[in-house]
Amino acid sequence: MNPTSEPILELRKLHKVFSQDLFRKPTVAVNEVSCEFITGKCTGLLGHNGAGKTTAIKMILGLIKPTKGAVLFEGKNLSVTSKKNIGYMPEINRLPANLTCEEALDFHLRGQTGARRSKRKNLVESELKRVSLLDVKHKKIKELSKGMARRLAWAQATIHSPTLVILDEPFSGLDPVARHDLLKWIKEYKEAGNTLILCTHELWTVRELCDEVHIFKNGKLAYTTVDREVDQHGIRLNAANYHLALAGVDESSLKNITDHYKLKPWSDMQYKDFLIQLHFKEYEVAASWLKACIEQGFIVIRFSDEVSIDHNTIYKLFVGDS
Repeated sequence: MNPTSEPILELRKLHKVFSQDLFRKPTVAVNEVSCEFITGKCTGLLGHNGAGKTTAIKMILGLIKPTKGAVLFEGKNLSVTSKKNIGYMPEINRLPANLTCEEALDFHLRGQTGARRSKRKNLVESELKRVSLLDVKHKKIKELSKGMARRLAWAQATIHSPTLVILDEPFSGLDPVARHDLLKWIKEYKEAGNTLILCTHELWTVRELCDEVHIFKNGKLAYTTVDREVDQHGIRLNAANYHLALAGVDESSLKNITDHYKLKPWSDMQYKDFLIQLHFKEYEVAASWLKACIEQGFIVIRFSDEVSIDHNTIYKLFVGDS
């Protein structure tokens, strides 16, 4: 299945105020946030601690109600039925410690699907085998290593075949083998046409997995690659970058074709091994460079578009002025 441009999930002016203490002012955790999560894509949900990400996720899961605004799933208000089409892998495993791996997945399936025991048994066996836990299916969760527990959490998030999976710091504390396996499963799940939301502070996972990015700051949506409009400062919110990787060229040859073709400059240049990578904000500029380089006989290694969020952008959004 190919991803579409239609959102599976929409937040419309989502607003949440907590007022639990009579002696303190109410806290605005999420402030009039509107954004979309596109079907068949992985969208990164980033932000500093306290930015409102967790509160937003709780409202998406239906664990708390918005003060104002709405969560729409496939164009409709969130319902019991739609929540069963959402999978969730929390940062800290919330698995019942005294159940075995087999019992935990069976219990989850019974609540999500209501399937018969024989069908649940087959699904559980298949899922445990997929995440390499079949040999420990009778082991209690409290006896599992962290890597095993994360594998089980991934199985629980996906065993009922949800169309949307929310991952909260899924790679936290995993060893390299477990990270490799989880990364592989996430990519396969996405390639099958499912939608993912990745909530993380690890930028390598954003680069590796995400098609789009939303960044929260102080309860507001500070940056997004889905919204194609212009902010109040005239800056485009679309953060997609176009990349042109060239071999066998140097800066002087690039300057020559810049002058010859009257090309607009790149937004950034990086050297990587024997390659020069040029980054562009606009497709038209990137395409004109590609055409010029081909005409000049330069070796074009790659031309692509992808979400690219640099550390400076993240830092400014996390700690800059409100």
